Amino acid sequence: MTDKLDGLSMDIEQAQRDKLQAVFPECFTEGRLDIDKLLSLCGEYIADDFEKYEFKWKGKSDCLRLAQKRSTATLRPCPAESVNFDTTQNLYIEGDNLEVLKLLQKSYFRKVKMIYIDPPYNTGNDFVYEDDFADPLARYKEVTEQTTKSNPETMGRYHTNWLNMMYPRLRLAANLLRDDGVIFISIDDVELDNLKKLCNEVFGEKNFVACLVYDKNRKNDAKYFSVGHEYMLVYFKSAATMNERGTILRMTKEGVEEVKAEFERLRELFNDDWSKVNEGLKALYGSWGKDDPRKSLSRFTKVDEKGPYRDDGNISWPGGGGPRYEVLHPITHKPCKIPSRGWIYPNPNRMKEEIERGRVVFGQDETTTPRIRTNLFESDTEVTSTFSMEKSGSQMRLFQDMGVANALYIGDERIIENMQAVQRRHNLPQTAELQGRQFSVEMETGTGKTYVYTKTIYELNRLYGFTKFIIVVPSVAIREGVYKSLQVTQEHFSAIYDNAPCRYFIYNSAKLSDVRQFATSTNIEIMIINIDAFRKAENVINQQQDRLNGDAAIRFIQDTNPIVIIDEPQSVDNTQKAKDAIASLNPLCVFRYSATHRERVNLLYRLTPVDAYQMGLVKQICVSSNQIAGGYNRPYIRLLSVSNENGFRARIRRTIEAHLDKELRYTEKGIKVLSLFFIDEVKKYRTEDGNKGIYAQMFEEVYAELMNLPKYAELHGRFPADVARVHDGYFSQDKKGNYKNTRGDTLDDYNTYNTIMKDKEWLLSFDCPLRFIFSHSALKEGWDNPNVFQVCTLIEQKSTLTARQKVGRGLRLCVNQDGERIEDRNINLLHVMANESFAEFADTLQKEIEDDTGVKFGVLQLGLFSGMVFEEIRTEETPLTEQQATMLISHLASEGFIKTEAPTPEVAELPQELEAAKTKAVELIARDGGITPAAITELTAQKTVVMQSTISYDNAQTLLTHFEERGYVSKSGKIKDSMKAALQDGTLELPPQLENARAQIVAAIRRADTRPPIRDASRDVTVKLKKEVTASPEFLELWDKIKQKTTYRVKIKEDELVRRSVDGLRNMEAIPKARIITQTADIQIDNPGVTYIERGIKTAALEDSYSSLPNILAIIGGQTLTKRATVAEILKQSGRLQDFLNNPQMFIENATQIILDVRRTLAIDGISYKKLYGEEYYAQEIFDSAELIANLDRNAVAVDHSVYDYIVYDSTTVEKPFALALDNDPDVKMFFKLPSRFKVDTPIGTYNPDWAVYVEIDGSKKLYFILETKGKTNELDLRGREDLKIRCGKAHFKAIGSSAELYVATKWNDFKVRNI
Repeated sequence: MTDKLDGLSMDIEQAQRDKLQAVFPECFTEGRLDIDKLLSLCGEYIADDFEKYEFKWKGKSDCLRLAQKRSTATLRPCPAESVNFDTTQNLYIEGDNLEVLKLLQKSYFRKVKMIYIDPPYNTGNDFVYEDDFADPLARYKEVTEQTTKSNPETMGRYHTNWLNMMYPRLRLAANLLRDDGVIFISIDDVELDNLKKLCNEVFGEKNFVACLVYDKNRKNDAKYFSVGHEYMLVYFKSAATMNERGTILRMTKEGVEEVKAEFERLRELFNDDWSKVNEGLKALYGSWGKDDPRKSLSRFTKVDEKGPYRDDGNISWPGGGGPRYEVLHPITHKPCKIPSRGWIYPNPNRMKEEIERGRVVFGQDETTTPRIRTNLFESDTEVTSTFSMEKSGSQMRLFQDMGVANALYIGDERIIENMQAVQRRHNLPQTAELQGRQFSVEMETGTGKTYVYTKTIYELNRLYGFTKFIIVVPSVAIREGVYKSLQVTQEHFSAIYDNAPCRYFIYNSAKLSDVRQFATSTNIEIMIINIDAFRKAENVINQQQDRLNGDAAIRFIQDTNPIVIIDEPQSVDNTQKAKDAIASLNPLCVFRYSATHRERVNLLYRLTPVDAYQMGLVKQICVSSNQIAGGYNRPYIRLLSVSNENGFRARIRRTIEAHLDKELRYTEKGIKVLSLFFIDEVKKYRTEDGNKGIYAQMFEEVYAELMNLPKYAELHGRFPADVARVHDGYFSQDKKGNYKNTRGDTLDDYNTYNTIMKDKEWLLSFDCPLRFIFSHSALKEGWDNPNVFQVCTLIEQKSTLTARQKVGRGLRLCVNQDGERIEDRNINLLHVMANESFAEFADTLQKEIEDDTGVKFGVLQLGLFSGMVFEEIRTEETPLTEQQATMLISHLASEGFIKTEAPTPEVAELPQELEAAKTKAVELIARDGGITPAAITELTAQKTVVMQSTISYDNAQTLLTHFEERGYVSKSGKIKDSMKAALQDGTLELPPQLENARAQIVAAIRRADTRPPIRDASRDVTVKLKKEVTASPEFLELWDKIKQKTTYRVKIKEDELVRRSVDGLRNMEAIPKARIITQTADIQIDNPGVTYIERGIKTAALEDSYSSLPNILAIIGGQTLTKRATVAEILKQSGRLQDFLNNPQMFIENATQIILDVRRTLAIDGISYKKLYGEEYYAQEIFDSAELIANLDRNAVAVDHSVYDYIVYDSTTVEKPFALALDNDPDVKMFFKLPSRFKVDTPIGTYNPDWAVYVEIDGSKKLYFILETKGKTNELDLRGREDLKIRCGKAHFKAIGSSAELYVATKWNDFKVRNI
């Protein structure tokens, strides 16, 4: 039976009452709602004072009743006035919108996705509905006072009438929206404020999305200002629903739909002939003008079934040092060429995912490095920047009327805990105060500081949703450098972070609209600003602006709670006024990046100059000294003019020589060499009228002279013959165009910096003829080019450039023509032409580093050890559990120590923790003839645990006192030769309580004893291949013994894999359950405010905290390449599956690593090598004929019996004496270090042995050795992968069968005595 139609619209009031009664039945008496009881049930109590905040106007209650009153009107179809009445999906309704909204309630209640309303703006003459409805609607409108008259300001209820019109309509519209619905309402300045208050009441403040601003046509007849914009309010029906569903509002990139339609047309037309489809798309791109926003799509130059794409994405890790692992070519199945900087993806699994997604493009074979592919139709949307949405779980919030801000949802105590954990990890002093949430990062010049904090920005956005960042810089030069760096790395970071929208800009007081966008955008916003732009009250940023509705731009910034990054804080906030200016930004936190902090506020990370050099992150430093011999009266000479005698010509000549020498070696490697001259006066290089100064003339004379030498003849065809084109200067010019000296802070200087930054990449190209650059000394911050290999100062008076500033301009590792960073230490050598001697320059640089960083070379200080974290191994004893006692008894019975009547079950290997209990039990059995249950319960299990400990201040003091008493250091902490000898021999004595920290302490002492990385250019040598030696009988005989290539096979015994894996899992640390932490506190409210006193904390394990469990067999089996049945057997025997239930993810990670480690070890144990007949290493490929530079004081030693005239060594304590011993031994006929190209394949990567040696005894006995030189020869000292690779190397040479064997040696003479 169906309900009868009553002809009325939906009874909204009854529907609401029915819902309420279902939830609160006790609040209804005789069908009526008891308001007081409802309030009390909701925790609200009637107060004596009825005043509260609410938005009221006359007639509001009547409007509410009007909205809820049911309508008797009906909708009448009009087929004659319609278009496609029977098939259309659209509905157009004519009539009073209030009545229509009521009539739609029955059919569309909570079903509408989107509503747009364009109501009257209440301009005084627009409040008219041009309706022509018959009764009863006309009478109804009279009754409800909905007349058709206008609403001029002269009426007493100007705003009231408008509110009475809008309120019932908005309430009815809200009923129609779905939970994921959204409403858009247009309005202008007149009623914007009232409309937002109305919407906050109807939809709820939490559901406000954004107030959009859009331009309209301006009028020139305005009396004061021409208002050129209107607004649109946006509200969700339920923001919570949108957040739960992860809704993101995006828009299609302009032109993509056009390209997609043309692609489909061409694809059908040419039947998937992709070359013709591509030609058609290029024609479309070509039809767009240069400034057309769609033009950027033309970068997608290739086509296949997925549509247009580009495959020119760089797949290498920027800055070098990225992960290196094998990626097999899909056709040749051979490892692809690894980029010199490593892969962009952090691990093989991520690389595999990207390959499967089709995002990695391979070349014809493995010799070509793969590239990243981007499909246009898969990246065709972008976030609409005018929307401001709060994302669920993100650290961002909306601030009223302004935009989107960063927000922090953890307390300072937690931040301090996290900070101290980071400090412990990096062996830094732990601090206990946040000091305004400021944190310092110390990185040596040239190590990629800007890259690091840019990646930090993206990571903070990815992990926590932070979007607002401000980079504060001290000078125009650094500002322009930061901006250029963001430009250069934009595509790289876009590829890593899935095209996360990011806008960066330089603050400009003339473009305050940038600041407004900074505040309102939901994307990553990066503002670069000079400290001088906001340090003073009179700065534009601090002044109220009419164009910002009377607000100051600084207020927009403050409301965003930006994360502030200070670049070079020693020059930014070095005064109280500057510190106050930073605080005025209202930062969420401040990160301070510098190589030379004056204040190390909460230091989180430290990369010292010595660390950077030892890690290969910067160039080596080489110094050439030019001095006047016999110039005893030099202090009394006043320099009147520049001439050949004053040393300047000699300095220029040495710079050009060093430059040309590098070009001979580096040009074929695709590396452009640059040299930088700093001068004290511009007129000495270029006069005011643009003619050549004395330095320019001198340079051209010397350059022409050197280029005419036969040595440099091959450079003539590579570089222009016109000497004027190879050098140029970057100098400031005044308004008249005259060249002038630089102060570093003028508008003219800004233009110079801008030119330098624009030309930075151009200078790296061989297409650019410029190779020698002259710059004014005040531009010391503006120059920072990775391919500067020579720095020369031509300054008459004492230079204002410090030694660190001189080397800082060229410390970065160089790049080739593809922009790939070169990490070869033999190439990365910075040559400084110094005024002083090498020793003086080294001493000066050392003192500057000590003054800037606080590091004292060769001196041990308390801070070096205090706070150092180390691992301490302890043994814990616990009573045997019932399960352990049962296992022990069964084990003793199975080995015959005790007898039992029951049959003895087969027992797996006894866990290590029960070995001590077994020993004690056997002693008791031997003594008493048996063992009682009581004696069993007294036994204990011994478990070895690794604890993290920290060296305290007192412990550090004890350590230094101990060193002084042993004669290792002086009273001031200076390291003595006795400590150096003890370190080399491994006999350094430590206090017993710090023995477990030996590795960390020794490493810290070695770092402290390292001098600044400078080498004397006069000790440089050119390492050359002696081609006549490679043709000698001795070399050919030795090479014949080792040149054979092999391949390997591995055989893993499954039962051994199970046994060892089970042992590993049994000895694994226990994995705890997830826990709930409950804290209790008393709240006190008094005059000072609200305070609390913590009363206690409780923890409880979560039972059944996981609703579903991952497929453990599939995951572990897939990651370890182990059969699922085998994995199941390992897990079953381990008895550790309860740990899996406690924390599935942690258990899977730990178990996977244990099984992988066992597999690798067993693979080596079962490895066998086999010769590949017809495949061998060719000497001409292995030995590089290109010359390289080494230094006799640092890494080279002259030898006679090798293929090179110098051996380049890695260790002064092992390899250098080993090379000399080989060269001085008359029995050694030939030896050489095996180049890195000589590689033996192993299951854990390639292996490169150290030495090949040919020995002849008494002219008859010939022996051939492959030697690996190590500080220790004991296999227990050769840990992990290193030992496994050596074992593979031995198997490889044994398989060759040529009598050449691999050994590990420390000293040649000791090895010879034992083995020859």
